[in-house]
Parts: sequence; structure tokens; C-alpha cells
Amino acid sequence: MWFYFRLNKVMIADNGDGKLFGVFGKDKSKIQFISLLTTDEVALPNLDELLNTVDPAKRAALLKAAAAGVASSVIFTPIDVIKDKSEITFGDTGKILYQSKTIPESLNWELICVKLNKTDRDLGTELLGVVNDEKFDGFASDFPKLMGKAVPTPYTAGVEIGKFVLKAFLGHLANKKDKQLGMLETSYIRQIDYKHGNREGVGVQDETRNLRIDYSILGSEDPS
Repeated sequence: MWFYFRLNKVMIADNGDGKLFGVFGKDKSKIQFISLLTTDEVALPNLDELLNTVDPAKRAALLKAAAAGVASSVIFTPIDVIKDKSEITFGDTGKILYQSKTIPESLNWELICVKLNKTDRDLGTELLGVVNDEKFDGFASDFPKLMGKAVPTPYTAGVEIGKFVLKAFLGHLANKKDKQLGMLETSYIRQIDYKHGNREGVGVQDETRNLRIDYSILGSEDPS
């Protein structure tokens, strides 16, 4: 049994650079993709302690440790000279964003595309650094309420942590004067969306309507 989640192609309508009066300017951007993918295979061994502790500092520390491992993050290499209506491919086989020896029952995927203001950066370090955001303590305090009355699972907890990380990271990028060009946030349930482990997404439009995304979910139920 095996499973792969693969990004095949992204089409960008507007590169975010723009021309003065639609005529003057270079109309070229350096962009970067960031992918966060959470599945029900996420491990949160301290979930009970995370939810039940009454020590705010301890909960915050546990959440910070969890934030580094709940999502499979892929920081793409920056891409130069992207013009309007560009089509970006990742070789002839695509780019693997997640792989596993089992087919997950559910997964949550977030893909963001940003135009970089300054390119000499380590976005991987910046992404993990959002746990030091001033809003993190408030998130840690509210975390048990965010889980609701239903019995929480590592997956539902991981999705909530991932959502905070993404929101805080987008705020961080805005402060760095980077420009968000697009964002796709989507969830899948195996029994509905990829029952036998396979699904093809072609021309999937993101929330901003600036991106069209092709991806593949590839899996085998063969135990050998």
C-alpha cells in the first residue's frame, strides 16, 4: 500500500507586479509557493495534556512543539521572471508534497503563492518562527474551546494548529511587504473524494481566482 499527493501545474493569471497604465514596467516577479498538508496520520502524543492542562505557559509550550510537526510543509525554491499568465510545471512528473505507506482517511491541504519583496530569505525558518507571534498565547488559551464539544482527534487538532500557523504566516509576509498572489485551502475525505486512493484535480481555482492548479492523488490498496 502506498500514497502520494503531487502538484503537477500552477497557472498564474496576474503576477502581482503590474505595469504603469498597463504599459510601462518590467511586469516580472519572483514568486514562491508554500504548501501545508495535514492528514489523519498526524501524531500528537500530548493531546490530552494539551487540552487538560490549566497551566497557560505549559499549554503554549506544548502547542509550539506540536506546530513544528502537525503539517507536512514544503517550501518551494523561488522562481524568477514570472510574467502574467504564466504556466509553472514541475518537470514531467510533478512535485511530491506528501507521501505515506498508507492511504489517509482524511487530509487538509493549503497552498499559498507569494510575490517576494526581498529574495534573500529563509521562508522555512520564517514559517516555524510564527509560533513566536504575539497572538500565539491567545491562540493557546483558546485552543480547548476551538476543539468544541466533540471528542478531539490529532487530525482535528492538527488542522486547527495548521490554520493558525498559516494565518500568522500570511500576516508575517504582509509585514515583510510580500504580496499574496493566491491561496487554496481544501479538505478531502477518502470515502467521498478518493475512495480507492486516486483523484485528479485539473484547473482547480483558488480562493483569489488568480491561480488554477493541477494536482494528483495517487494511491494503491495493494498490501504488497
